[in-house]
Amino acid sequence: MNSFRNAWLLTLFLLWFGPGGEASSPGAQPARPAPPGAIPLPLVSNKPIQADKGDDELHSLLKERYNAALRELQDRYRLFQTGGGGSSNLLFEAAQRVRDSGLALTDKPADQIHLRQQYLDLAKGIERVQEAALTVGTIQPPEVSFARYMRLEAQIQLLQAQHPSRP
Repeated sequence: MNSFRNAWLLTLFLLWFGPGGEASSPGAQPARPAPPGAIPLPLVSNKPIQADKGDDELHSLLKERYNAALRELQDRYRLFQTGGGGSSNLLFEAAQRVRDSGLALTDKPADQIHLRQQYLDLAKGIERVQEAALTVGTIQPPEVSFARYMRLEAQIQLLQAQHPSRP
């Protein structure tokens, strides 16, 4: 049943996001453009950040941490795709680590807002997948409530970053 549930959720996820997409990460070059009609898969399709010769030890470690978080998110997404386990909770946790480690790499508000927007876009997609899964009876209502909470949290954090003077 768990494999069926994961396969169903993957199908819904891919219908919403498409199979691949445009990649971006702080300081990285974009990857190949999305195929026509595909919606980019936020955060998951980001590219690792390469170390620069001029990086000090702290900056090197920050990049390494970002890359580790990105790899975890990509691996968890692959597990989810193949029905090998994984849940939206684990995807959210991994995506948060990518977002947070990316935020630590930049002090540019535009880059920080971009990362927060990517996370929000992913959260919206996960919420829609969970709503569809609830409709067909493959998950329970608390899973949708959790996804909704996570999307709202992402939306609030993005608005706070866009308007820092607001309380």
